[in-house]
Amino acid sequence: MANLGIKVETVLKKFYDVRQDQNIRGLYEVREKENPDGALLWYFFSSNNATYHSSGNDCVIRDINQTNSAYIDRLRMAFDKAKRKNKKIFWLVLVFGDGIGLAPEGYDWLASVELCVSLDDITASLSMRNYPVGRGRQGYFAPCCVRKEQDVYFNTTFMSCKDEEGNFTSKYMDTYFQIYDNRPYRDIVREVVYETPDADRDTPEDEPKPYAARLTGAENILFYGVPGAGKSHEIKTKYCSDPDFMERVVFHPDYMYSDFVGQILPKVEKDKENEEKLKYEFTPGPFTEILKKAEEDPAHYYYLVIEELNRGNAPAIFGEVFQLLDRKEADEFPAGEVGESEYGIYNCDVAKEVYQDKEHEVRIPSNLYILATMNTADQNVFTLDTAFQRRWTMRPIKNRFDQSEHAKDMIAGTKINWGAFATVINEMALETNMDLASSEDKRLGVYFVKKRGLAADRFSEKVLKYLWDDAFKMDRTAVFLEKYRALEDVVTAYESAAGDKLEAVLRDNVYGEMLLRMQPDHAQDSAD
Repeated sequence: MANLGIKVETVLKKFYDVRQDQNIRGLYEVREKENPDGALLWYFFSSNNATYHSSGNDCVIRDINQTNSAYIDRLRMAFDKAKRKNKKIFWLVLVFGDGIGLAPEGYDWLASVELCVSLDDITASLSMRNYPVGRGRQGYFAPCCVRKEQDVYFNTTFMSCKDEEGNFTSKYMDTYFQIYDNRPYRDIVREVVYETPDADRDTPEDEPKPYAARLTGAENILFYGVPGAGKSHEIKTKYCSDPDFMERVVFHPDYMYSDFVGQILPKVEKDKENEEKLKYEFTPGPFTEILKKAEEDPAHYYYLVIEELNRGNAPAIFGEVFQLLDRKEADEFPAGEVGESEYGIYNCDVAKEVYQDKEHEVRIPSNLYILATMNTADQNVFTLDTAFQRRWTMRPIKNRFDQSEHAKDMIAGTKINWGAFATVINEMALETNMDLASSEDKRLGVYFVKKRGLAADRFSEKVLKYLWDDAFKMDRTAVFLEKYRALEDVVTAYESAAGDKLEAVLRDNVYGEMLLRMQPDHAQDSAD
């Protein structure tokens, strides 16, 4: 027997982004190599180096030649985590033996164990009778992917790590990982661990989980600015875009506490006599769901994203959860507690769902961010009182046309680009509505429309309509030619204009200022 010091992750790192899970030794996360910060693809579990048996009669998979209870406990936790995350998991090992001419330096075969081994001693070995035999050291091993039943103990799939010319390849692995899934064997793994003759052994729920230091410093952040300034883009690019670590909700006038936190709903189940019985169960909302994820996975940050915070009655939607928004700060509490709720609440339904203990005090953990967006133009929908706002870090998103490539996109059928148009309009919105408290809210955000929104039919129906119905409804002639009495006339004239479409509907001084902003030597200022 020889230990080659080659690990499964050594092979997979050639083709994927592979990183060790911070909680469970032997469990690895796999992502696309080109997008290491992207979504989690799947997990694999492995803890031992590849080995080969020099006699050629046997090839031992040491990963399952184990009687160490700590090892098999980790395997059980790995399968449990994959189920909780709803991600595939594979139990992978590297195997080869020089007795059939396999080169140790070649990483020739990857094996996925698909069924648990002997329930007596958790020990098994691969028989060379069933090992995929190829052309030895000379290169390609065929078949490239083969599934074998190994006596009564387990099933394995062998995948070649090389192509016909002996070069490393992931094509056989890619096919296997897309089609197969080891999660159905989770219950068998749990049976191996816990169905032992020792009647005093604790149940899985009583097993202590390995300690991992909880990340700290999460906070409540409210991003605000004019519509289209890029608030959601800020969250996506600077905080999180991975759905595995997020819950996203949109507040609106009909959104309620029960939608957000959870509610008791009826459920029909069959009893032992196969008769249908009506029962009532707590169905968690997005707040409770993300709270549970963050609590169970201390090594990662989680994010509850609330879009359009003030389009719903936020204090009513949060209810008693409002109390949890006070976070512990660094100058008052130990470093390990920074970001955790300063005060807890008691909610038996949430506590039972998150902690499996209805008496447990509920707190937001230090690794859970709450990020919200708010359009300043919507401040009159539902007012956020001072007590609510003071529990958030208020972060304005500046409306910077001078830093956006989108500002250079041309408006179809005109000589004006989006940046020049919006900058002039925004300055006029501030001047024309200066006596109104909401004048700043009338401005156009950088992404009020995207590139396809600059087409003639879309631009008139979205941008010109907004100017007519909202931004300049008190003085439409400040922007539009006096001859137009109705929005329909403006839209018709714009879409049917033979020449420059904006020149056909805007006042001469407005259109002239936009042309001036198009000059190369004219410094384009931001709308702020």
